[in-house]
Amino acid sequence: MDETRTELIRQAALELLAEDGYDLVTMEAVAARAGVGKPTIYRRWNSRADLVIDAVRSMVTTFPIPDTGSVEGDLRAVLGHIQPAEGRRLGVMGGLVSALPRDPDLAVLFREHVSKPRMDILRAIFARGAARGEIPEGTDTDLLATVIPSMFGFRVLFTGCAVDADFADAVLEQVLLPLLRSPRRPSKETA
Repeated sequence: MDETRTELIRQAALELLAEDGYDLVTMEAVAARAGVGKPTIYRRWNSRADLVIDAVRSMVTTFPIPDTGSVEGDLRAVLGHIQPAEGRRLGVMGGLVSALPRDPDLAVLFREHVSKPRMDILRAIFARGAARGEIPEGTDTDLLATVIPSMFGFRVLFTGCAVDADFADAVLEQVLLPLLRSPRRPSKETA
């Protein structure tokens, strides 16, 4: 399979997603933009959702789960992989996220291939931290794992601002680390 064509098709899908949103990304439009026939696309992807998710995944940097010996060090290593979100990436994510509530197949693919791998990294970091005693007992680490993606997503999608090193550091220093260090109050059932 010609990787050059595959990349041209991915880039065409990303451009259309950023320009028009997911609802207007069609295989015909992608084929025309990439300068290929629809059969070329269907030999690589079974559906529009498969193509779009693969294209989005190609945009996202992958990295191993860091293990620096501390939760803070691991989180700093993860945040060090965050690239400033350029305008194109903002448009792509905006064009995709707006379709997730209306397209269950796309939502499943997005969760499995884009958000879950990122969340798994954070969950692993917090699980190791809890095992080392760095995180107070009773802390909801699944909830903590949503803090960074939620704040970054809000900033990118709703304010249009980039996630840069300063913002990432502020989230870590002012939000996440204080949450990790705060003592847990007894639940209402035990009070």
